[in-house]
Amino acid sequence: MSSARAIRSHALPGVLALVALAVAALPAAGRYVETIPIWTGASASAVPGGQSFTVTVEVASVPAQGGWIRVDTTHRSVLSSPSGSWPHSHYFAPGSSRFATITVGTTSVSSSTAVQIGAADQGVDTSDPNNWSCGTAVTVQPQ
Repeated sequence: MSSARAIRSHALPGVLALVALAVAALPAAGRYVETIPIWTGASASAVPGGQSFTVTVEVASVPAQGGWIRVDTTHRSVLSSPSGSWPHSHYFAPGSSRFATITVGTTSVSSSTAVQIGAADQGVDTSDPNNWSCGTAVTVQPQ
């Protein structure tokens, strides 16, 4: 009897661990799936204030159900978000390309202003550039 108790007491943690692992691996309805940006590039390294430029973001993969990313900048008052406010959220539809291009506007500046533009998964606080997965730099110049 004592050997049976020993087997049960040692087997139970292993069984529970396997059950927990199996449950954790099951996708839940509406479960959050990451879309990780891996590259960001701008159509120009310098842009006159008042003009627009494009930013292209590449993600590692587009989830089967689609996924969201956030695009943000270090100078929200100098760059205009395509959605009207920063951060800008962009949706990658199921089966879409891993690349998305957005148009960013600039405001007039009195002196050259270096700005960074970066992207991260939707669940990330993009107000801190250290949280960005990737980024690029553009200088907005006076006209």
